[in-house]
Amino acid sequence: MARIFVDKELDVGNQFALNVEDSHHLKNVLRMRKNSLVQIVDGRKREFTAEIFEDTGKQLILIIREHQNIRREPQLQISVFQGLPKGDKMEQVIMRCTEIGASSFIPVIMQRSVVNLNQQKAVKKQRRWQKIAYSAACQSLRQTVPIVREVQSFGQMIESLADYDEVILLYEGEDKQTLYDLNLKSIKKVAVIVGPEGGLTQSEADCLKSCGSRSISLGPRILRTETAAIAVISILLYCSGDLRGISNEKM
Repeated sequence: MARIFVDKELDVGNQFALNVEDSHHLKNVLRMRKNSLVQIVDGRKREFTAEIFEDTGKQLILIIREHQNIRREPQLQISVFQGLPKGDKMEQVIMRCTEIGASSFIPVIMQRSVVNLNQQKAVKKQRRWQKIAYSAACQSLRQTVPIVREVQSFGQMIESLADYDEVILLYEGEDKQTLYDLNLKSIKKVAVIVGPEGGLTQSEADCLKSCGSRSISLGPRILRTETAAIAVISILLYCSGDLRGISNEKM
C-alpha cells in the first residue's frame, strides 16, 4: 500500500485534498484510482488508512477511514554527522540509515573530503538527499521523515554538538572504548560522527575528543564510510530495545 506524509493533523472521517505532487504520483505512477487505499502519516506522526474519494483533475480528495494505533519510531533519536563522501555514497547512507531508524543527517566537509560543492550544488544535493530520505521512510513504514540538513563545515558541526546527550566519534585509532561501554538508559539524543573515505585526521579526532565526544572503536576490522553509520545505528537501536521490539508501544 502506498504511503504518504502530510503536515496537517488528521482524524477518522476527515476529507482533505492531497497536494499536486503526491496526487500525480498516486495517479500516474502507481495507477491508483477511486476507492484505492493509501497509508497516511499526519503531522503528529499518527498513521491512518485513507481511501481515494474523488479525483478533481490535479488533486485527489482522500477520506480517512481508520487509525492504525501503533508506534514505529525509535525513542532514541540518532543524528548522523557524515563526512562528505564521494559519488553516491551519501545517498546510500541516507537510504539505509533511514530504513533502520536514524532521525536526521548532517553532511560535513572534513579534511579528507574530496568532494567540492559550491553553494548551488550543495542546495541541489540537499534537495535530492531529502527526497531519498522521504522515499526510504515510505518504504520502511516510518512515521516521520528524517531531516537532511545543509552541508556544514567542521566548525559548524562542533557548535551543534552541544544539543546532544551523547556524541559518538567513530575512530579507527581508538583501541579501548567500544559501544559495549555505553550506557543508554538516560540518553535521548545521540550524535554519531563518521569520517569520509580515509577517516578523520588526527587533529579532527583530537578536537572532537577535547569537546567531549566519546571515541569509539567498532572492532579490529575497518568499515567503509557508507557502512559505519549503518552498523552503529543498528547496534544502538538494538541496545536501546528498539530492534528487539521492546519500545514498539501503542500510540
